[in-house]
Amino acid sequence: LCDTKPAELIIVVDTTLSTSEEVFQQQKDFISNMISRLTLADDKFKVAIASYGTSTTIDISFDSYGNNKTMLLDRVSKLSFVNGTTDIHNASYTVRDMLNVSRASNHFVLFFTDGMPSDLQLALNGTGELRARLSNSSSLSELMFVSFGNDVRHEGLKRMSGDPMLRDIFTHISMDPMYHVMKKLVHNRCTACYSQEMLDVIFVLDISSRLTQETFSGSLRIINSILDSIKPFVLLGPNNTQMGAVHFSNEPFLLMQLNETYDYNHFASKMMGIVQDNREFTNSSSEVARALEYAKTCLTTKEYGARDSSRKLLVHLYTGFDSNVTETVAVTQSLTREQITVISIGVGKEYNDDDVLSTASSAFHAFFADYDDSNNRWGLTDVELKFISKLDSLVCSERVNS
Repeated sequence: LCDTKPAELIIVVDTTLSTSEEVFQQQKDFISNMISRLTLADDKFKVAIASYGTSTTIDISFDSYGNNKTMLLDRVSKLSFVNGTTDIHNASYTVRDMLNVSRASNHFVLFFTDGMPSDLQLALNGTGELRARLSNSSSLSELMFVSFGNDVRHEGLKRMSGDPMLRDIFTHISMDPMYHVMKKLVHNRCTACYSQEMLDVIFVLDISSRLTQETFSGSLRIINSILDSIKPFVLLGPNNTQMGAVHFSNEPFLLMQLNETYDYNHFASKMMGIVQDNREFTNSSSEVARALEYAKTCLTTKEYGARDSSRKLLVHLYTGFDSNVTETVAVTQSLTREQITVISIGVGKEYNDDDVLSTASSAFHAFFADYDDSNNRWGLTDVELKFISKLDSLVCSERVNS
């Protein structure tokens, strides 16, 4: 039941001007990590790799490495920049022409992108034609997007998605794209691939008196909108998702530990009841790094309701009143290495975009609130809320024979 069916996997690498050397290396590391977990054989996985900029190059074809994993990994390590503009449409047409949908194998395309094509309409045309070619296959076929980049446009990713629920869009900081493919390829009665529902979430809120009332109330409103967006999909409970909250100014304080309530209304009511620090402006600071460290303690300590087997998510409202941004970035990187995903949401008029991007686990996890002049308040777009509400994650155990 847990043997994977044969599959052809095409990976499309972003080597455009907007891709730094660090991001390019992340893409190669991700590919190598995937390949190391797969069996390369005619009746298992075949891998091909293309890279794109202004033009698209087929770097590694299906039959160019004789199913030799060592040779394939070596060739991945030697991939080089194509450079140029982000012409996703040209890459889509090249990959479309690579596909042989008459073969008995299943077909999956992993498209690496930051969601910022040089021409969005052309990109939509190209990915649409690629998706149409995949749909002609009598076997399983799917186009998926994996976000890479120092900045990410969620709107662009959403527009290119072929799924209203955005289930074909993934982040590179987990192996979810590979698990998604594996789950498609095993028998539906194989329980080795499953959705990981146990999730511990901590919201981190700045209550410093340095914030304007508008920014503080905007932060609360954003948390409330996140709760509203996840409520239809995310079940709270001791064996499902748990939520807690920390607020901070000069020092962090626990508002709700993870297992205090499993009722959305109670959680929201307690969050909305938070009052801003009334200490004098000159005596108030935003010790963000300390707050994140404290939130980590709450996410990993049983006395705060944390569970060993749960995934960990930290949602931080970043206002820009940060006493030490460098330290906050270092803490964020440490949390991410420890498998704690950090979502950073910029709100107010004082933050720098780069700081929001740097205090998130990846650019995919960074969001920026917009100011609605008609209602005089901060908020997130429906697209951003939809991405934030994508809390589900997949796991495939070693019982999958891939």
